[in-house]
Amino acid sequence: MAGLTGRQNEVLTLLAAGLSSKEVAFAIGISDSAVRQHAQAIRRCAEEITGRRFSNMLGAAFALVMAGEFQPEKIENAHERVARSIRD
Repeated sequence: MAGLTGRQNEVLTLLAAGLSSKEVAFAIGISDSAVRQHAQAIRRCAEEITGRRFSNMLGAAFALVMAGEFQPEKIENAHERVARSIRD
C-alpha cells in the first residue's frame, strides 16, 4: 500500500496471513508493542487512502484465511501487482 514503510508492509502481510501480533513480533524480531504501533499506523494510512473500502478488503482477506482458502505463495505476487498499480 502506498505510504507504508517496508516494515509496515511486512507487518500487514503477516497479519493478513492470520498471524497474531506476538507471532509477527517473533517472526521479524521486533516487540509486540512495535507490531501494534505498526498496525495502528497501517490503519491510519488505510483510512486516509480509502476509508471503509480497505476495511472491507481486509475483512475479505481474513475471511479467506479463516476459510482455509488462503494461498501464501500468492501474497508476494499480489503485493507486487498492487504496488505497481499504485505507482503507475
